[in-house]
Amino acid sequence: MLPQHFDLLKGLVNTNYVEQAQQARNSRSKQVTTLLTQRRLPDTGWNEDDIQLLLEEMASFDTNNFQGNVGVGEREGRVISDLVRRRHFGLTHGIGRSGDVMAEQPKAAGSSLIVQLTKYLALDAIRLAGIKAVKACAVLPAATGLTMTLVFLALRQMRPQGRYVVWSRIDQKSCFKAIGAAGLEPIVVELKPIEGTDALGTDLEGMQAAIERVGADKVLCICTTTSTFAPRVPDFIDEVALVASKLDVPHVINNAYGLQCSKCTHLIETGCRRGRVDAFVQSTDKNFMVPVGGAIVAGPSSALVDKVSSLYPGRASMGPVLDLFITLLSLGVSGWTGLLQERKENAKWFEPPAAALALSEFLRRFRRIGFLSASTSPPWEGGNRRMDKNVASRTSCLALTWLRVLIYVAIWNVSASGSAPTQQPVLALQETPPAACSCEPLDAHWQQLREATWKAFTPDFAKRVLNYSDPVFFWIRNFPCPDLPATSPRGAAALSDCAPGVILLHVLCAQRKLLQLRFDEAQEQLVEALMALPFAEECLQPEAVPRWPTSAFDVQTNYVRFYRAVSYYIQSAELLDDLLWQPTRTCVDDEGCSDISGHVCNKRLKRCIPIKDGCSADAEVCPPGRWCTSITSPGEDRCSLELSPMCISNGELQAFHPGIDCLQRVDYPGMIKACSEMGTTLYPLNWSSSPSEQLLAGVQGRDALILPVTLRLRSPWHMLHSLVPAYAQSKMDGRYGLLQLGGDFDLLIVDQDLDKDRHIWEKVLGDGVSDTTMGGLDFLLGLISDQPYKLLKEVAGSCYRRAVWGHELMLYSGGGWTNEAHMSHFVRAARDFVQSEKFEDSVRESRLLLVERRNSSAWGRWIDNFDSVREAANEWVSSHPDLISSLEVADLAELSWPDQLRLAARMRLMFGAHGDGLSWSVFMGEGSALVEAVPARDAGFQACVEGQDKNPYGIFGGIARLARVLHFCFLTNASETQAAASRSEEDLFQWGWRQLNLHINIDKLSAQAIFSESFFEFHCQQHGVEKF
Repeated sequence: MLPQHFDLLKGLVNTNYVEQAQQARNSRSKQVTTLLTQRRLPDTGWNEDDIQLLLEEMASFDTNNFQGNVGVGEREGRVISDLVRRRHFGLTHGIGRSGDVMAEQPKAAGSSLIVQLTKYLALDAIRLAGIKAVKACAVLPAATGLTMTLVFLALRQMRPQGRYVVWSRIDQKSCFKAIGAAGLEPIVVELKPIEGTDALGTDLEGMQAAIERVGADKVLCICTTTSTFAPRVPDFIDEVALVASKLDVPHVINNAYGLQCSKCTHLIETGCRRGRVDAFVQSTDKNFMVPVGGAIVAGPSSALVDKVSSLYPGRASMGPVLDLFITLLSLGVSGWTGLLQERKENAKWFEPPAAALALSEFLRRFRRIGFLSASTSPPWEGGNRRMDKNVASRTSCLALTWLRVLIYVAIWNVSASGSAPTQQPVLALQETPPAACSCEPLDAHWQQLREATWKAFTPDFAKRVLNYSDPVFFWIRNFPCPDLPATSPRGAAALSDCAPGVILLHVLCAQRKLLQLRFDEAQEQLVEALMALPFAEECLQPEAVPRWPTSAFDVQTNYVRFYRAVSYYIQSAELLDDLLWQPTRTCVDDEGCSDISGHVCNKRLKRCIPIKDGCSADAEVCPPGRWCTSITSPGEDRCSLELSPMCISNGELQAFHPGIDCLQRVDYPGMIKACSEMGTTLYPLNWSSSPSEQLLAGVQGRDALILPVTLRLRSPWHMLHSLVPAYAQSKMDGRYGLLQLGGDFDLLIVDQDLDKDRHIWEKVLGDGVSDTTMGGLDFLLGLISDQPYKLLKEVAGSCYRRAVWGHELMLYSGGGWTNEAHMSHFVRAARDFVQSEKFEDSVRESRLLLVERRNSSAWGRWIDNFDSVREAANEWVSSHPDLISSLEVADLAELSWPDQLRLAARMRLMFGAHGDGLSWSVFMGEGSALVEAVPARDAGFQACVEGQDKNPYGIFGGIARLARVLHFCFLTNASETQAAASRSEEDLFQWGWRQLNLHINIDKLSAQAIFSESFFEFHCQQHGVEKF
């Protein structure tokens, strides 16, 4: 309303009231006047009504909101949904023009005004945060990563000869991808340890050397980062700025969420004043708590900022700018500076609980510099649940989203020689034991829950909870359960003052879900209890005070029992007896079991067990007729176990204990893990008090090796993973007790039923893969045991003095369990296994094998110009008899398995398309070479890095390494008929590359690969031989 309007009101409303209203209006007008004249943050934030009035008035300046306006152009700010219009306050024209994103909109004076005011307010906020040297900024409707790309592109126009970005490494994808999106090449400068701390900082010497190596004129800019994850600290911006100034190289800072941190802003301020800083980019959402979508590019001069604005193509969204404008007005100076101060205070408050959590989880806190705070786990120790790799995910589930718990396995780069790590922080186990878990304050809620559950969790709990007349039934049936997503129980357990109570809550909820026959939901509750267990293990021990009605042992064993039952049987009401909670009473002495008839306390196990079950109290030796199975790890790995004694009944393992448990320690209660490179499978391990009379009658004093195999030995590559470790365990490594038997032990085969690969192998091998017989490669099982193998599932009843549970770990999952000696020994044994006189003579010759995949192959990946490859090979062999004696061509699928092995063993050089048959290359022997042709892709991850021995852990490069065979990856194009298919929208990462056929570049093959003298010279030099 205009001033004269209030004079007109006085004839309609009491004059006093009109004057009061006019004063209120004038007060709002003064706010607007101050904003327009001073162009900075208000001292105190505006209230929402005032902001909304301003926005509505500014929106009325845009032509789409003019009364009586008729827009006939293509850019009229039309919005069909009234809800959308109101969401944007009618500001629908966007910002900028085709020439500059900060330019005024001819039809949107209100929107243009907001853009300019937001720029001034953001500039003021940056100065208040500590960067006084800032002179210009632009608020862009693009998040941090895309804004960094725009900055690089603007610099490229100003510095066209620059093609490199010298980038101080940070393990976040956004900035790295921004460099690539701008068409530039990153020069990664690794970090270096900061002396006296566990932190990693900027390598200034390495950065300067990188610039001098390529030439300063070729460097587009230096890119540094302030906001980082520990143990990396913010780059030394001030010192890098000096380097940039000295070498006359632009300097761009990724300040994504550093504006809220005074340490980061101080570094930028110092860099601007002492050296060269061209621009720094910060996110609006992380610093000002607005929705994602905006960023501020700022700098100590306007040159680069203006260039970025003019580079932006076309108009842009008003949304991110409007969000920031509203937020800055509502904060004001007091609100913004208050948030910055609150952050510092919160950091101080967070230190003690973070230190306590690190201590309780055996995490060692990093020695820091100033503002670095993080914890790291000690080296992983098998079976120690305190070293829990998932602790970070559990703490972040509720609200603790900034705590970084770092798990170090092999994170540091290895030097070029491969001899030693270049960066190796010292990781030490915290010697101080965790504080006793007293669960204080044990408030009324947890106290009542604990006491009520003590009354319910008796040894006959399962019977009582199914008895409709028992109070326990009604209590469990009506027990209130929280919604899992709403409470995030893993996080609740981590942060709660009573983690045992949280676990007990989920145990009880699981029982309620079971009574409702909601099996999946019950399992979810038990999973939460299991995952929260590391936060409460000390609380759930028999000696803990106060004592809880359940134990860590109960949580583990009941979950495994539940998992096994629902995995193997149809889910129905008949399963309830087996699935309901089976608590074991923990104790310190017999008095702790006095209320359970016929039970005493086993002081070693600290559990109440029935007297009649043989090993009562503290008996170490079971009486006659009672067996006690022990489980150990002879190879000191959790995937190779020894069970003694052990029986098999109807294809399932039977172990024996006298009551609750006769073991010192059980690694996998109720289940045994078959470790494999292709996946891990759990197998049931049935426990009972004593063997049946039938089994006792068949007791044998023999040993057995239980061997898990994948795809029932129908694939050469998988066969190696199954048989080489087993061969090493039985023929080379005395720790497993099989070497001493000289092959006289039973071999029991467990099929790794990996359904995730089933569809592939049905296509490759045909329908026969679904049968239950072993594949043709089973003839090599004779290398492991002299006895005929048996399928475990077909063994009706048998007992063994001792059984070794094997694994399939060769390259990756087991940390490289198999070594070169294992593979070499296995290869020699296999070659001897199929040898003959003619075979023995032929292996001394140097032959080249071209592996052909016929065009009839249903799986594809054949070489469509194979005839040209064969012709080039013939020509090479004919002209170089001193290097290769002869050429052979074979489709391995047309040969029997033994003949495939014999053929490979006679070769010294093998060439073929990526496929399972190349696995036979290991049998060529040491000093041979495999050349693997792989279709090149322009998306996803390459299966091979081209070159000699560049893939020591690749699919075929890995097994070649173990066999001391040279591996050469040869990238080639897919055939023209299939090139388009590799770029289909449904296969963005081209995972279907294995089905692509190949077209070999003959010139490249002759110049770079096997048909070149340099290839042979390199190979012979590598292996110390004169010829193949």
